[in-house]
Order: sequence, then C-alpha cells, then structure tokens
Amino acid sequence: MEDVIRRIISIEEKAQDVFSDAKKAETEFDERVEEDSRSLSMKIKTRAANKCAQVKEAEEKAANEKIAGIVKKSEAQIAEIEEKYRKNKDKWVDDIVNRIVG
Repeated sequence: MEDVIRRIISIEEKAQDVFSDAKKAETEFDERVEEDSRSLSMKIKTRAANKCAQVKEAEEKAANEKIAGIVKKSEAQIAEIEEKYRKNKDKWVDDIVNRIVG
C-alpha cells in the first residue's frame, strides 16, 4: 500500500513538473510573441516613416520642377512683351498722340 502511495506521489510530482514546464514554456512563448509584436510594430513604423519621407521628397521635387517651368514660361512671356514694347513703343506713342490730336 505504501508503495502505491509513493507511486501516486511520484506521479503527482512528475505531473506538477510537467505542468510547471508547460507554464514556463507558455510564459516564454507569450514573451517572445510580445517582443516579436513590438519589433514588427517598430519595423512597420520605420518603413512607413521612410515611405512618407520618400513620397514627400518626390512631391516636393515635382512641385519645384513645376514651379521652375512656370517661372521659365513667365520669364519668356515677360521678355516677349518687353521686346514688343521696345520695338513698338514709338509707334504706339505716335498712334495715341494722333488719336488724341487727331
């Protein structure tokens, strides 16, 4: 009878050891999952920030190129108007004076 009791106690101790090992493994697993989750979250945030910076840089470059094109076109138009003025100012003055004096 005593032998049976010892076996039962031994089985119980082994069962508790197995349970303890399982709990420990579960805790370690939970910690790894938590760490992996934090790591993945940081990677995602870093990639998102990098992507935002790339998009911002590309948009700023495109905007600056468009502005440069508009400035160049405006300068060409101003130069054309100034050239017309330089060539025609005397004629325009004469036309205006003739219209007034008549």
